[in-house]
Amino acid sequence: TIERCRSQYESFDLIGMTEYGSRQEVECQIHSCFQLLCQLPNEELWRWQAGISLVVHRFQRVPVSQTLPPQGTWLPSVSQSVSGGYLTQQGILACLLLLYRLSDQEVGRWQWVMISYLYPRLQRLPAMRPPPPGSKKCHEFLDELQKELRLIKTFFDDDRSYLIMELAGKGDPRVAALSPPRTASYEQLFLFTLSVRYHARTYRAAFLDMDGDRLHDSGSRAHGHSGEYIEKYGLSPSADRVGYALRIGRKQQAVEEGVSLSGMSLVMTPMSRKLHALTSLEIDKAICLLAVFNEYEQIMGLSCYLSPDMDSYQEIFDSEVANWLAQTRYD
Repeated sequence: TIERCRSQYESFDLIGMTEYGSRQEVECQIHSCFQLLCQLPNEELWRWQAGISLVVHRFQRVPVSQTLPPQGTWLPSVSQSVSGGYLTQQGILACLLLLYRLSDQEVGRWQWVMISYLYPRLQRLPAMRPPPPGSKKCHEFLDELQKELRLIKTFFDDDRSYLIMELAGKGDPRVAALSPPRTASYEQLFLFTLSVRYHARTYRAAFLDMDGDRLHDSGSRAHGHSGEYIEKYGLSPSADRVGYALRIGRKQQAVEEGVSLSGMSLVMTPMSRKLHALTSLEIDKAICLLAVFNEYEQIMGLSCYLSPDMDSYQEIFDSEVANWLAQTRYD
């Protein structure tokens, strides 16, 4: 039975995965996916941690409705080796996508495999490096994400998609030229989110000091800030840094009326201030969600390399996103 399932899995077509076929084929594909995930080497489990976490949380959302059978009933020993074409990046992604897209009924039928085999496998996974103090692991990010955003849909159900286009368009003319309708795909909107996050972070880095208390004029002469800005917003010379420090009470007023920075003019409306306040953790959550889109494997890989210590790699991450955006065609 195992060899028959493996043979069918090796011919598994990722493009046609939504058309599962017969019940027997479905059983074989699901079985093979669990078999593969349980036998992945540690380095591959770490590499695909974000995608695996998505699958784990997908299963956790469905209540356990039946008695778990004894171990060894269906899944082979996890000590069996996986070799040849069976272990490929496309194969791993296909498994994650198939398991993530199972119906609640199918999830309920296979929960015992997740609990009996994959959970223990992940719990034994050694840490690659100690996480930074106060940081959260990838599965905790994803857990919060599901509570806050209900996966993908509600994240863009309100006017946030328009705010993304508004802010991204001011920072990146390539994005502004796209101007998709409200029916834009989630993939397009994630591209906007990435672009907005990159520019918003540049904006915040130039005006916020490390403790977030003050808004700086990062070189008023270079950015064309005149003396009236200094007088109007209560700017005063700062002895400990270049430029001027803006008092907290004046900061929001300056942001609302618009401050020119490195060629970007971001006029922040009350609604778009939500985007201005995006944190690195929030954008990392959104990028983890790209794991469910086959078209963006490179983004998924990036998010997996960042977890579970995303904070430590924020600068590297933003640099990678900037390079990726620069190479992406918006047509």
